[in-house]
Amino acid sequence: MPRLADLEYRVIAILRNLEAGLPVEDNRVELKAVWPDDAWRAARRIAAHANASGGDEILWIVGADEKSRKVPGADHLEVSNWWRQVQSHFSEIAPSLTHLNVPYEGVAVVALLINTERLPFVINHQGGGAVSREVPWREGTDTRSARRSDLIQMLVPHQSVPEFQVLGGKLLGLQEEAGGASWHLNIELYVKPKTEGRVVIPRHECRASFVNPTWEHAIDLTPTMLRPPHKVQHWPGNSPRPPSASAIDSTVDEALIHGPGKLTLQAEGTTASPVSGTTSDIVVQAKLLPVGASVPAVITATLHAAAIDRQESDGVGGWLGGDDPPNTVAKWVLSK
Repeated sequence: MPRLADLEYRVIAILRNLEAGLPVEDNRVELKAVWPDDAWRAARRIAAHANASGGDEILWIVGADEKSRKVPGADHLEVSNWWRQVQSHFSEIAPSLTHLNVPYEGVAVVALLINTERLPFVINHQGGGAVSREVPWREGTDTRSARRSDLIQMLVPHQSVPEFQVLGGKLLGLQEEAGGASWHLNIELYVKPKTEGRVVIPRHECRASFVNPTWEHAIDLTPTMLRPPHKVQHWPGNSPRPPSASAIDSTVDEALIHGPGKLTLQAEGTTASPVSGTTSDIVVQAKLLPVGASVPAVITATLHAAAIDRQESDGVGGWLGGDDPPNTVAKWVLSK
C-alpha cells in the first residue's frame, strides 16, 4: 500500500487530467460522481473490477464525474458503515480497503484504494434460486459473470510472476549541451519468487517511465541494466572478500532468479525539451515480464525532489555511489 501522501498526490493528478480533458489513467481507476447506494451492486462491480485487475490495486474516486469532466465533490458519508454493507455481499473473503478524504479546489473527494491480491472474489447471489454465488468479471465498463477463460486468465499468470518490493530509487535529470535533457533512473528491488524453479526476466521485456503532474504526458525510458547488486565487497584494509552467495544472477540480456534477493533496474532516456518541474514529486512505473508469463509485474514508486551532490563525480558512472554529474539540474529519490 502506498503512503497516504502518495495516494493523495495520485488522486490530485487524476483530477487535474480529468478537468484538462486528458485520459484519467488506466483501467484500474474508476470515477464516481456520487456514492453507490445499492450495496450489492457496488460489491458486484468492485469484485468484477478486482478480479480483472490482475492482482493490482484498484482505485475508486467518489466525487468526480467522468462524463462532465467536473469535480463536484463527495457527499458526507460514514465510509466504514458503507463498506461494511458492501463487504456483507462477498462470499468468505472481501478485498481490503484504504480510504482517504482528498481536498481539491474547495471540495473534497474520497479515494477508495482497494487491495485485490487475494483474488478471486466471489459474490453471494441475490434472489435465491439454484445459483447462490458468482465470480463477477469486468469487460470494458460492463460487469458480467466470469467464464472459464477469464478464471484461467486471472489465476494462472500470477504463478510465474515474482513479488517485488521497492527498497530505493533515484532519478537524475541532466541538462545536455544541445539544449535537451537526459534522464537516468535507478531502482533497487527485493524479489520474492512465488514458485520453485528459475524465473528469467529478459531486459527487452522491461519497460520504465515516469510522470510529473505539471507535465502533459509520461516520459518513457529504455532499461539498460537488470542485475543483482555487486557481489564483491572488501574487508577493512582493502582485503578482498569472497563473493557473497546470491540467488539472483544476470547476463547482459536477462536476470536469472533462483530465489529471493536484491535486483537493480537501471533505465535511461532523453527529451528534446529541458528539465522542468524540478520541485514536484514524480511517479515512476516499471513493468517486468518474466518468460512464460502473460502479465507483467507492475512496480510503482513516488520519488521526491532532493538536493544535488556534485562533490566528486565527473560523469554518470559514479552517481550510484551518491555523487551526481556536474550537469545535473534535478534529482528525485525515494524517501522512507
